[in-house]
Amino acid sequence: MRDFAVGWADWNPSPPDGGMGVWRGVDIKNVNGVGIYMGRVRVIILDDIGEGNGDVRVKVRVEVRNWDDTLLTGWFMGRVFEQSSDTTDEKGIHFATAFTLRSGETTTLEATVTIPNAKIWWPAAWGKQNMYSVHANITLHDGRLSDRAECSFGIRSVTATLTDHGEEKDISFKVNGHPFHVRGAGYAPDIFLRFDITRVRTLLQAVLDMGLNTIRLEGKLEHPQLYDLADRMGVMVLAGWECCDKWEAWEYNTDLPKTSPWTEYDYLTATSMLLHESIHLQPHPSILAFLLGSDYPPNTKANTLYTTVLNHTDWSTPIIPSASARIYPSGMKMLGPYDWIPPNYWYGEEEKLGSAYGFGSELGAGVGTPELSSLRRFLSEQELDKLWRENDANAGMYHMSPEGSQFHTREVYNSALWGRYGVPRELRGYVFLAQVMDFEATRAQFEAYAVRQNISSEDDSDGGRGRGRAATGVVYWMLNSAWPSLHWQLIDYYLKRGGAYYGVKIGARREHVAVDNANGDVYVINHGIDTTKGMVVVDMVDLTGKNLFHKEVSKVEMGPTMSKKVTSVIPWVGDTGWDGVVFLRLLLQKNGEVLSRNVYTLPPKLDVLNWEESTWYTTPVSSYANFTSLMDLSSVEVVVSGKMDGGGVSVTENMDTVPAWFVRISLVDEGEEVDVWWEDNYVSVLGREKVVVYGRVDGKMERNLKVVVEGGNVRRECHIS
Repeated sequence: MRDFAVGWADWNPSPPDGGMGVWRGVDIKNVNGVGIYMGRVRVIILDDIGEGNGDVRVKVRVEVRNWDDTLLTGWFMGRVFEQSSDTTDEKGIHFATAFTLRSGETTTLEATVTIPNAKIWWPAAWGKQNMYSVHANITLHDGRLSDRAECSFGIRSVTATLTDHGEEKDISFKVNGHPFHVRGAGYAPDIFLRFDITRVRTLLQAVLDMGLNTIRLEGKLEHPQLYDLADRMGVMVLAGWECCDKWEAWEYNTDLPKTSPWTEYDYLTATSMLLHESIHLQPHPSILAFLLGSDYPPNTKANTLYTTVLNHTDWSTPIIPSASARIYPSGMKMLGPYDWIPPNYWYGEEEKLGSAYGFGSELGAGVGTPELSSLRRFLSEQELDKLWRENDANAGMYHMSPEGSQFHTREVYNSALWGRYGVPRELRGYVFLAQVMDFEATRAQFEAYAVRQNISSEDDSDGGRGRGRAATGVVYWMLNSAWPSLHWQLIDYYLKRGGAYYGVKIGARREHVAVDNANGDVYVINHGIDTTKGMVVVDMVDLTGKNLFHKEVSKVEMGPTMSKKVTSVIPWVGDTGWDGVVFLRLLLQKNGEVLSRNVYTLPPKLDVLNWEESTWYTTPVSSYANFTSLMDLSSVEVVVSGKMDGGGVSVTENMDTVPAWFVRISLVDEGEEVDVWWEDNYVSVLGREKVVVYGRVDGKMERNLKVVVEGGNVRRECHIS
């Protein structure tokens, strides 16, 4: 609380060493008189880039100081070149600018170059990550090299717009002129700030594999190599300062004790730290924006100092006061939830709290229970027993949030699991139901924000309910954890992927079909920047496999970054709904290819939310949906055929008459699960349906492996692949 340290709030326990010491390398550089400040080059894009393929002027800029005790003259020179070209020779666009510096003088040197037929940098889903390099040096008049610096950069534009809604505002982004709906998650570094580039690369691969496009960094701005990876992989980064400590010790922050008000030295320290970060981040095309605050915006003095620093370092992306609407309408909201809520929370006729409208900077159902193989790595037998047997406010778990936090227990989560599916009978059954809960929770959140991504009061795309606020972005809380954790993660500490992960992967598909959990409307979703067409197929069956209806909607056109209603299930089943739990399968097809397959289990009555009793972290449920009949589904036999092709795996499931509920597929080598990038998993399959699930294994496998299949009504079986 008393200094600008790295804080963890309620994410996890504080590290035992308190985060003390120098945790990264320190470089000492010797220069021949004139040195480049921090060894960094800044790049300013001078032209409107449009769609690219035109000439673009770029300004290369450095700050230098004459450390010698005499006047020095020389040249600021170098070259700009495309990284895909041959960098072993002197090809590229050369520049040179003369300078004269008195002893001790500091100045800015710059040169403007024109890149012909410039190649634009795009987020991963929209195009290539074209990158350029600058090699710059300071050469004195006698030919001696005084200093040198290099940087990578990409040519792209990021803009933000605030839309007024009375006293509130919603922010929306554009990248290279196209609406950019943020689908992101909060990134956590290692608890001891250890940086492992292989691990981080896997995390960013997981981001893209799920269909996400952004990570948010709150205060812990990580190693420079993270931004290099983000540039090359096409992941946008929403960076900024953190909450809940000295960084937000303002007089109007009612969440902190008034123990550490800022001094003049604090203002100097904070602005110096921002200067350092902004110079390092400025050239990176992956940077989406910078948040000057998280839960609270800075006061007027700090805000002025911050923006002055960012302008001085040629910051080119939006500068946002905070990630919340407290004190100042930044365009983002931070209204929860952070703990479990049912899928229909995100929909409905009114704009409430975290539901799908505006820009949710950190929110989610708090899920992320690891699979059993991971749980056994960090929980004792007593803790595993406690996990599934206890459900009360005093049953704290060490690997939830720290003691004293609202998230130290699993009371909210377990109450929902007990109330919807019945009391678990054993550990494996509890973990299975946790994956079911996590899958439907994350899928619903990302689908709702996609369904509502272009609603306006001028159109009828919301079914005539008059919702006038589009959902412009969503950041799930969180992507990963700093240590082995039981919640707030889409991928666990061991980089294993469970129900929460695959729920996002379904809900964030580039071309998708989804149902509004609140009213039965069916929407098609297009996250791409090109118009596409397809056909929607809808089937509903009961628990015996009996078909309740079948519907096809052909010639469906989806505009770029758009969603629209194409039909509804209500006219076919009636306003009174259906008896018992049903399976709803939605297919989006194009030229015979399945672009998206989406299966829901829908109850006869939805969960009833008690909005009036909402807290900052959840909205309680007064009546749970009843899914207990799923626990009595008739057992089905799953016939599996798989084949190995180098490092790739494909598995085909052939089902019988009764739906197979929530089937998980894994690959096992001598008892250990192999890490597979499955295209889909935790699949529910209707009677007599064949589903092909593709997977990819990094590296080549020589031996035969076992394909393990298990599900709600599928006996765990192993098959030799």
